[in-house]
Amino acid sequence: MGLDDPQVPLCCWGRTGVDKPVCFISTGLLQESLKWVSGGNEFRVNESKCVAMGDAVCEFIIQKEPIS
Repeated sequence: MGLDDPQVPLCCWGRTGVDKPVCFISTGLLQESLKWVSGGNEFRVNESKCVAMGDAVCEFIIQKEPIS
């Protein structure tokens, strides 16, 4: 895995051995993008898998119902 690997987000690249997800920038970008495309509704976005924790990919769960 390196910078040229499309499976590794830049926020995780080179990070290992953490005990919780670290892709806060990606999570925030997803939340704000959803807010923009939905006309102002906010959605809960959680990272369930993270390369920095040893997972193969970073995976995000987006709740279907807006929280506001």
